[in-house]
Amino acid sequence: MDPLLQPLLRLSTSSKPEEVSNEDAKAQIDAFMAEYKHRCGADPTGNPDGADVANSGGVLLSQLINLRNGLDSA
Repeated sequence: MDPLLQPLLRLSTSSKPEEVSNEDAKAQIDAFMAEYKHRCGADPTGNPDGADVANSGGVLLSQLINLRNGLDSA
């Protein structure tokens, strides 16, 4: 067996998907986005200087929003 494949094969046998409700998944996504914005320096008090930072997540935040919105339709 190819030694480079061994870790991947071990992972595939040891990891199993966990059942999570749509509501729990949406709550976790919202919590992650809030934490991400906070760690990026966004000011939750509405400081206009923090608004640019809060919106600077760009692709990551837009993909998370799309994922969360997709859970609404599921």
